[in-house]
Amino acid sequence: MPWSYQAIPVTNHGAQAVNLSLSARVLGPDGAPAAAFRPDNRGGESPNGAVTALLRVPAGGEAVAVLPVYVDEALLRQDDGLAYTRRVEVSALGQATPLVVISAPLHVSEGSAAASLGLLVGLVSAALGLRQLKREGPAWLGEPPTSTLLTISLFAAVAFLFNAASLLIGVGVATVLGPFSPLLTGLIDGAARAAMLATLLTLHPRPGVAGLYLLTQALLSAFTFGRIGLIELLFVAKRLFWVELFLRAFGLTTHPAWRDEPRLRRWARLAAALCCAEVISEATSLMLSVALYRLFLADWYVVMMLLGPALGYTALACALAVPFAESLRRIQR
Repeated sequence: MPWSYQAIPVTNHGAQAVNLSLSARVLGPDGAPAAAFRPDNRGGESPNGAVTALLRVPAGGEAVAVLPVYVDEALLRQDDGLAYTRRVEVSALGQATPLVVISAPLHVSEGSAAASLGLLVGLVSAALGLRQLKREGPAWLGEPPTSTLLTISLFAAVAFLFNAASLLIGVGVATVLGPFSPLLTGLIDGAARAAMLATLLTLHPRPGVAGLYLLTQALLSAFTFGRIGLIELLFVAKRLFWVELFLRAFGLTTHPAWRDEPRLRRWARLAAALCCAEVISEATSLMLSVALYRLFLADWYVVMMLLGPALGYTALACALAVPFAESLRRIQR
């Protein structure tokens, strides 16, 4: 049984239909057919390790040849790290000399258990976030006074401005800093938004405040930058679930008395809840990006993103938000 299939499109710019013979094989670093990709059809009889197909291409038209791909996973694991080359030859039927030869590097990588787990956790948490929004969303909008909703909108709008500024300068910063650019843009975007959320929770510690804050930002981003799609909804719902979950777990939205605790304990509560939510949300976001966008992320980059913007910047944002929120509470009284 083939492991997979490969499609090879062929275009005929001539005035007559042509009959072609196509062959595809995978070569090892020594130029010989790679044993791990040797076809096992016809009893394994393929001396040059190629799979073949016949194709008729109409005049001025296009046709697609579908060739099987055979993989011996046991041999492939033994040859881990070797450089492979995919070679496709297109010949006129009955001719030995190929008309076209295409050679390209074939990169082989094994699926990541972490990415699979992250995809599962991300999808489940997004589904739970959407369920929570459906069940509790009307209460989030209907129970708070209008002044609270206006405050949430104001804080979300300011946080969106930080996000927009980060996006505007992000391209230029990425040109200079490359993969380290999130360390700078995270201060403008992530840390600022976390500080706004921590301040908002101190002023209005009730369920749904963080959820409405995140949803308002997402809507502003969607209408301003055109970020409207299923993937964006997935990321927002996932983050909403984790933030609301940890805020309740640490009593920030269920027991308002924490606001009168000593400053250090207030910071510890806020930092613990938001850091846990941000680290898990960022980890699942990275794994979703790997699964959905076919990205390759180095281990050091994942660690940098989790310890830097997700953990360190969030803890710093909470430290800045505590005295600021305290002064706003005095004005509020």
